[in-house]
Amino acid sequence: MTPQQLEDRQLETRVTALEAELSQVKKLLSSFAQTETVNPSWMKYAGVFKDDADFLEIMQEIRVERDLDDESEVDPSYYS
Repeated sequence: MTPQQLEDRQLETRVTALEAELSQVKKLLSSFAQTETVNPSWMKYAGVFKDDADFLEIMQEIRVERDLDDESEVDPSYYS
């Protein structure tokens, strides 16, 4: 076997191994993508505060603070 044939054979072996690894990665990514689209993990928390009066009160307080026209926390030098 010539050195060129030996090198070609080594390259073929490496390409075959890389193709097998790529196939495994594609399968892994495919199964992950399907799992996420079918049942996203965050969905188990959706609606957890639906009927929680305390949470509603807190959200209303936050909304009121957010909607205030109070600029006391704004440093006027920032806009100079």
